[in-house]
Amino acid sequence: MTETWESLFKEQALEEKHSDEYIVQCLEYAGKLHERNMPVIFDFLHLASYLKCLAKQLQGIVANVESHYQEYDIKKKSGGKRRIEAPDYLLKNVQRWIYVNILCRDKSLQNCVHGFVPVLTENDRARGILTNAMPHSGHDWIINLDLKNFFHAVTLDMVKDYFDSLGYEEEVTKTLTALCTLKSRLPQGAPTSPMLSNLIAAKMDKAMLEYCKERGITYTRYADDLTFSANLDVEMPPLKELYAIVFKHGFIVNRQKTKVRGRGYKKEVTGLTVTDGVHVPKKYRKEVWRELYFCKRFGVYEHYHNMGTDKGLYKDWLRGRIMFIRQIDPACGNKMLEQFNELNWLV
Repeated sequence: MTETWESLFKEQALEEKHSDEYIVQCLEYAGKLHERNMPVIFDFLHLASYLKCLAKQLQGIVANVESHYQEYDIKKKSGGKRRIEAPDYLLKNVQRWIYVNILCRDKSLQNCVHGFVPVLTENDRARGILTNAMPHSGHDWIINLDLKNFFHAVTLDMVKDYFDSLGYEEEVTKTLTALCTLKSRLPQGAPTSPMLSNLIAAKMDKAMLEYCKERGITYTRYADDLTFSANLDVEMPPLKELYAIVFKHGFIVNRQKTKVRGRGYKKEVTGLTVTDGVHVPKKYRKEVWRELYFCKRFGVYEHYHNMGTDKGLYKDWLRGRIMFIRQIDPACGNKMLEQFNELNWLV
């Protein structure tokens, strides 16, 4: 007779003289988690053993989570500052375990989601700004919505409801929630926050897909960027109806960033133009060509010296831009990379 996890658990539980009722309850609890491919965690002590830390150590983290974060600001590309709340080494390792062993096992993400989606197997499709933009290419009209404070909009109660929905008991749910939240919401800087925000927004995505499917509209989401598009034979939906779906699921639209573009206007999705095919914006490409031209004409050293930056930082910055273009437009990116490699970086 082949041994199963159920038979092994029952055998050990009987040796420890647990009641039949207790064994049945445990097996039912574990069975529901197994069905969802989730690790079976019976209680706080069991979770601590998974995390390979002492129960007292884990209790200390949960009781004083804020002391395990360092906060600092970084500049946004669009201007202003973004507050980063970075967990320390101990808490980050705990969050990574939760990310890999719980969040990445949840298969409830819709295909319309393209940001922060892990590639875990050979069958998983890599998703990013390119796959997010492609479905909207060449459409006659497009609507871009931006969600306000995406991570911070995900509250402690929303996170707790999520872990509850997986089937975990109350003590485990409260502990997981405490380890993934800061100041009663998701912190921007924790490795669990991007995936948790995606999973919690899954209900909104489902509602949006149902709404759009009925009307023949294409919908995708990359983190806090929502995009809707179609051709002229499809009526553009009222913004108030899209806003209402977002609000119903606990998020808020940053209305100042809403963009509506019709036929004849330049259309962008997550920084890429989709008016006629998917491309890196012309302005971006021209800036890189200009940098390569100055480096070739005046010499790398003279150019970056005049810019007042470090050579190593400048080289990485320029290569990064070229590789980004190469990812979207290989032909253009390869030409740039060829010129980049011909430059004299040794002086």
